[in-house]
Order: sequence, then structure tokens, then C-alpha cells
Amino acid sequence: MKKETSIISSIIFPKEIKKEVKINIILQLNMYLSSLRKFQEMVNIVLITNEEFLIKKIAKINNIEEKNYEIIFINNTMLKCCNNEKGELFQYAFSKIDMLESIKYYLSINKEITTIIISDIDCLFLNVKKLLSFAYNVKTIAAINYRSELYTDIRFDKLIKESIENSFQNNKKYIKDISTNQMAWINSGFMIIRSDLAIKLPQYASKLYLWLSKNKKRIKKACSNHYSDELIFSAIFNFVKGTKINNNESKIARFIWTCNTGKATQNNFNPINYPAHLHLPSIKWENKNLKIISYLLQSSIYSSLPLIFINIWSFENRLNRNIKKLIFTKILIKILRMIENLIIKFNKKNSELLEKELIKSIIV
Repeated sequence: MKKETSIISSIIFPKEIKKEVKINIILQLNMYLSSLRKFQEMVNIVLITNEEFLIKKIAKINNIEEKNYEIIFINNTMLKCCNNEKGELFQYAFSKIDMLESIKYYLSINKEITTIIISDIDCLFLNVKKLLSFAYNVKTIAAINYRSELYTDIRFDKLIKESIENSFQNNKKYIKDISTNQMAWINSGFMIIRSDLAIKLPQYASKLYLWLSKNKKRIKKACSNHYSDELIFSAIFNFVKGTKINNNESKIARFIWTCNTGKATQNNFNPINYPAHLHLPSIKWENKNLKIISYLLQSSIYSSLPLIFINIWSFENRLNRNIKKLIFTKILIKILRMIENLIIKFNKKNSELLEKELIKSIIV
């Protein structure tokens, strides 16, 4: 089968990393690759990382064949944006921008690739065939627009337009058509990008990053203290008039908050008629949950169960405190914990194998 699409992710380990953070990143990657295992013949899996040998081990644990994945090594010194953000709370919030040159080089060698899908690793691929069908009709870039879930106003619209005007001055005819009426704020955890645009991204992104970094204080005020690669990709998305994916009802891509949030956000989905790609930004710190999802995905018999668990965890985390105190609720939660522990116990062999590699990586 000729592959024309690559799924690309970055897994960057900070130079000085705490043991628990490293373990958590590996568990995220383990979950991510467990979801891609059954689709590996359909797409190229590309992993951009500064920990090449460790990533290979996790791929092997998940039975990802060497012919179906490629690791691109990126040295910490090559992380220009991330290194420039030392002192920021999320120093590595621009790691996707730093990997764009590697993607450009990869595409220059693999000219048969017409589309790339950039994905975070706190995500699940549930139907790659549906994604490929959708991606075929994407002209530039497609991503979830979740502006409605964020605290923004007209300042955000003006800021994005100004960043475009200052960064793409040679494209005045395109800039003229851009309206400040409800600019899209896209979720960079899932983006479908045509290869011809992906090749231009390093040039676009470097100009935008330069402008954003000079206007950091103003950006944080306009974006609820948010400052990351999403603003750069949002500017590019609005500039090229990308395809918006509706997070409320899309069967292509959704992201679900399994925690309590200050604003009304997406917290459930249909576990039978599920989206092709599912982003789980708030589950990534729950090591036990990451393990449970990974174990269940590895078996075709139980592959729909993790989707049910995700909905249950979301519902549980949003329960009112008074409801949680009820005896009936306490019993249900206790039963849930028992089931979770049984899943962990039945997958002890897989768990020991993963933990063995974790210990090795931490000692090294």
C-alpha cells in the first residue's frame, strides 16, 4: 500500500527533567502508540525527539514495525524557540515550531507524501481511514477551532491580524481579505496540513514567532495569559483560510476535558460513534488512566472500553461535591476503582516490561 500521509509528533525531553515528568511523558507516548498500532500499515509514523533509543524501545513494546515508523533526532541546541523561552512557565510550548525545519527536510526527501498530520501524544487515533478520506479534500490546513471555549474578545482578533500584517508584508493582496471578525483560535494538538504549505511553515513561523516574542506582554493580556505555538498556528490558519473543525459535533477530531473547567467545555462523546482522532489534554497527568487506556487498546476485544472509561472519568471529575458524598455515589466510585485495579493487575506483564525500560532510561 502506497503511503501518502505521515503522522508527525514531537517528544521533547527537557535537559534537566524530573523522574516523574519523564515517566509521564513515556506513558503518554505509550498510550499514543498503542492507538496507532493497528493503523501502522496505512500511514508513516514520524517521531521527532531528542531521546532516539528510548523512543525506539517504546515503539517496539507497542509492536510498531520498523518499516512503519521513522525517528528524526533533534538536539536540544536546535530548540531555538524553546531555548529562547527559558524562565517561562511552559518553556517547551513552542516545541512544534522548533520541529518545522525537520519536517521540511523530511518532506524534501519523501516527495510522495502529500499530507501530514501533526498530533500531540496525549491523543488517540481511532479511525485513520476516516482521517485519510477527510485529509484528501483539505486544501491548506484543517484544525479544531475552539475559540468559543476561551476567554477572548476583539483584542485577540486585532492581535492576530496585526501579527499577519507585520509578518507577511509581501502578501498584501491576501492580507486585504482577512477580516477581524472572529478569528479562529485553533488547537495545535491536531492539524492536517498539505505538504506544500508544510514546506513553507518554517519561514512563516519564524517571522510570527519573532513578532510574538516582541509583544509577549500584550499577547498574554489579550489571550488570558496564553502564550504558545497555538497563536502562531492560528495566525497561519487565518492567513491561509484553513478548514475549521467543529469540536462540538465533528466525527473527524474532538478534544475532551476530563477535568472540571471554569467555562463550559466539551467533556463527553459517543463511545460507539466516536471521532477519528481524540485529544485528551487533561488526562495526560493521570498515569494510572494512561496505563488503563493503553492496555485496553492493545486488545481488539476491549478496544471500545477505554472510550467508555474516558467518559466515566470526565463525569466523575465534574460531579458536585455533595453528590460525591452520597453513599450510592461512593459505592459506584469504589466499584470503578476496583475494576481499574483489576485491569492493571491483569496486564502486569506488559506493565513490568514498560517499567523496566523506564528504569533503564532514568538511570541513563
